[in-house]
Amino acid sequence: MKTKQALVTVGGIGSRLRKKGFEVPLSKAFIPLLKKPMLYWCLKSLESAGIKKIVIIGDTLGKINAAKKVIKFGKYSFTEILFYKDPGLGTSGLPYQAKNLLEKNFFFEYGHSISEREHYIKMDKIKKIGNIVISLFLPNIHSVRPSMKLERGKTKKIILPKFKKGEYFVGAPYLLDHSYIDMLPKCSFTSSKVIYKYSSQNKLRTIISKLPIEIDEFEEKEESLPILKNYINKIRHKI
Repeated sequence: MKTKQALVTVGGIGSRLRKKGFEVPLSKAFIPLLKKPMLYWCLKSLESAGIKKIVIIGDTLGKINAAKKVIKFGKYSFTEILFYKDPGLGTSGLPYQAKNLLEKNFFFEYGHSISEREHYIKMDKIKKIGNIVISLFLPNIHSVRPSMKLERGKTKKIILPKFKKGEYFVGAPYLLDHSYIDMLPKCSFTSSKVIYKYSSQNKLRTIISKLPIEIDEFEEKEESLPILKNYINKIRHKI
């Protein structure tokens, strides 16, 4: 891949999951999956796709230290691993907070999100100067998220939760650049506003994921974890 760096967040507390009685260890990135934290599998997927440099960003030292332990026992082949403590101003603004550590192009990934190796590679292939690439996911009835309707390559905002053919959730990973970062403060650090701006200029590209979107709701956890376990069991010998 041309893109060699990923910004991976391990912040957040999983408040919606906690409200339903699910015990979240530190953050969703450390939810166990096949006896290892989800962050472990997220980084393994990035590594298998060809990512060489990682920036781990978290809102507490506890989460950053926990991520360091994952890095240590994961025995990854990354050539550069950086850690950054953000001021806790929200997920959308994280690329802006860490901009001095980021290369020209970079993946923005959530530590509790798992994507196929091929998904990253497909995104990298269609990334050009001036555009950004986002991931789309089949919607579910459990969550209200930023969503898109594809129409001739462009996207439009849709109303939740009634979904029709061609409508998708928007989620990580994103393949971004510094033009995106520069646009964030102009759009009130709201990622959906930036995405719609790229769409209106025909500079938005999308790849549909075969795996579930990152877990945000308890019901999503119940549906997604078995699918992710099955996927990892099939490919773990390759990563």
